[in-house]
Amino acid sequence: MVVNRTQIRNRIDTFTSLPGLPSVIGRLGEIFENPSLSLREIGEFLATDQSLSSRLLRVANSAAYGFMRRITSPTQALLLLGLSTAKSLLLQLAMLDTMERVLGGLWRHSLANACAARAITRVKGLSTPEDVTIPSLLHDFGKVPLAVLWREEYTKVISLAEKHGMPMFQAEKELLDVTHAEAGAWLAERWNLPGALVESIRYHHEPHRSKTFPVQTALVHVADVLTITCGLGFSGSAHVPPFSEAALKTVGLDGTDTEEIVTLTRVLLEEAEGTLADSEEPPEQPL
Repeated sequence: MVVNRTQIRNRIDTFTSLPGLPSVIGRLGEIFENPSLSLREIGEFLATDQSLSSRLLRVANSAAYGFMRRITSPTQALLLLGLSTAKSLLLQLAMLDTMERVLGGLWRHSLANACAARAITRVKGLSTPEDVTIPSLLHDFGKVPLAVLWREEYTKVISLAEKHGMPMFQAEKELLDVTHAEAGAWLAERWNLPGALVESIRYHHEPHRSKTFPVQTALVHVADVLTITCGLGFSGSAHVPPFSEAALKTVGLDGTDTEEIVTLTRVLLEEAEGTLADSEEPPEQPL
């Protein structure tokens, strides 16, 4: 099937209601499209979904997020996270199993990316205008609609990337004329997610194009390349992309503290996976 950019954009606009996706994604999408959404309404929704509530608590208590005290209830988690962060995190958690069915290792890569971003900010003493954990977790979630909606074409994307040792976004652009970064940004915009999150998703492979939130976008980019280099999870291609020199300069990395950051990333990832493993059901078989 031949697809074009306009068709992809139009189909992504109906992504949450497609057969084969967990119904919770559709329900969350409908809730988040309400511009006057409140934490109370999210809390009421969580009260009807024990699995999602449990995942929210595990992530909020994991090293990936780094709260100093234990969070014991979804309501407490929502209050500490805030509306924008809660929306973004819940969407990622709702997509967890789908991500693993679409591309085994993608969730671990995303979690590792969040840990790497946190490690960088901790080692470098960076102060960012918004939290880096959520955009790092969500940076690749545009791969989900592309792989679900165009399964056959996306299998060819993965094969092309593997055969020629090219990054996924280049293979996507060649075969679909749309990258996962663009698809993820479109979804984030549709669901009224924060501008900082939209921009860091859209430009995490091109951080020099980020004008409004350059530090956050640079962090997501550097963390992404770092986790791919270290083989933490699987982003869809074994190709290791180069670091953007501009992004390295933005976050202040010069190579002297890379070993410390990698070590801390591995520690945080191990802690986060240990927390999330508690009572977590194994992912379903690939789609």
